[in-house]
Amino acid sequence: MKVLAISYAKQALLNGSREQKRMLEYAQALDSYVLVVLTRTTDMLPSVYKKGNLIIYGTTAKTRIGMFFKAIFIGRRVTKHGQTPWVVSSQDPFICGLISRIIVAGTRHYHHIQVHGDLFSPNVPKTFFQTLWNAYALFMMKRTKCIRVVSQRLRRVLVQQGIADSQISVLPINPHLESFYAVGRDRSYEQKDSILFLYVGRLSAEKNITRIIKSFATAYKEYPKIQLRIVGEGPARDQIESQVSSLGIKSAVQLIPWKEDVVSEMEEADVLVMASLFEGYGLVLVEAMAAGLPTITTDVGCVGEMLLDDVHGIVVPHERDGSLVRAILRLARDRELRAKYGERAYQDSITHKKELQQYIREWTESFHCNR
Repeated sequence: MKVLAISYAKQALLNGSREQKRMLEYAQALDSYVLVVLTRTTDMLPSVYKKGNLIIYGTTAKTRIGMFFKAIFIGRRVTKHGQTPWVVSSQDPFICGLISRIIVAGTRHYHHIQVHGDLFSPNVPKTFFQTLWNAYALFMMKRTKCIRVVSQRLRRVLVQQGIADSQISVLPINPHLESFYAVGRDRSYEQKDSILFLYVGRLSAEKNITRIIKSFATAYKEYPKIQLRIVGEGPARDQIESQVSSLGIKSAVQLIPWKEDVVSEMEEADVLVMASLFEGYGLVLVEAMAAGLPTITTDVGCVGEMLLDDVHGIVVPHERDGSLVRAILRLARDRELRAKYGERAYQDSITHKKELQQYIREWTESFHCNR
């Protein structure tokens, strides 16, 4: 099988990066694996990387529109030779999807779409342009025979939108969790003077961090033996800083720039907290489980499949009804409950672990759905 992927995975062009190593592992299961990564000259990344049957091209264009046309040019050039049809896989059904669709137009090649986010969640802001993009994505997916989603939740959403179930395969993300398992195995749930709640991720509106801060502030007034650490970067940073200041909780809240060493943050924390309005999968939830960290989260992504309410943590509704405040206070005060959720999360994460070769086989099979 020959696969051409249109992607945003810039890290794949960095020698020795985790993303590049992952692509090399996947390439071993294919006859040829070519990635076209949307990059600009300002990214200062190589334009090509080759090793074995893996080739990664960067578009290295000056403008966004230049990236678009360069990706089409590279994709057309790669797929025009040989008798075997290519699978052209797009990382999303939007820009990458449109590029892929143009590449396969008028050829024998197949279009494969990856869906990592809940495009049709009622909590997604419905701007004019987002509505147009969603309409286009739905139009394209209904005409694509091969769609890979990362959760059963996303499969149900697409079926509700009129996409045939036979077109869809489910393959969750397969993160490297060994360092998280080490933390989970050695975690101690002893009583502490202060309980640390942790948020890790992008600082943006859909993550609903303002709800976390407001709920924490209410809980802090009642139980001041708690701390909140927010690790991440994004457009909502200034708003978050302003909210923390206005609520008078600067002494109890740390705002830390994004860092790759998420493991050390989870090692120090006692509870992971998330209030996202929507998620495609929620990788941080899986990492928290592997690290033996009890969780408070809204019902998004892998919740209900991987992470279960009152088994691995507490799942709260999206409504601002005080449920997040109650969950924070409950876990802050109850060491035994934190230990119960955390230990079960770690054990179940080990149970669900997939060996790399098994995952790669399933990844390869995801390109074959009802073509």
